[in-house]
Amino acid sequence: MSTPLGRFYAIDPTTASKAVEILTNGLADSDNYVRGAAAKGLGEVGLAAHSALPALRRALCDDWQNVRK
Repeated sequence: MSTPLGRFYAIDPTTASKAVEILTNGLADSDNYVRGAAAKGLGEVGLAAHSALPALRRALCDDWQNVRK
């Protein structure tokens, strides 16, 4: 749903936890596009992705700019 504050999605904690696990693993993929999509996906998950913070910090040093954004 679009709002003046952005888009909000309802996701249950179990689904969020599994999604965060999969996306966190994607940050270590050899494919630049997979790493970039994983980082973007974790950003869209928001606060539920707090367990991915160590991997996201490592992604800040990625050679590919789209992963670092």
